Amino acid sequence: LWKTFADQSFKEERSVDFEIDPDGEFHTYSIALSEHSEYQGALLGIGVHPALDMKEGDTVRIRSISYRSTD
Repeated sequence: LWKTFADQSFKEERSVDFEIDPDGEFHTYSIALSEHSEYQGALLGIGVHPALDMKEGDTVRIRSISYRSTD
């Protein structure tokens, strides 16, 4: 989920679903926003919605987020 300088609100049409490996270890996930029809240029912010099947007390840990241009 992301927002842009042109539209500073989070919108579901600017989101990407992906599967995670829920084994308690850190993993690297690459999400190619350039392949998404709503992606254009710089991002103002990103949002993360945890897995739909999370239960009370479950934890999502994010060690880092990086942005890499492919141009």
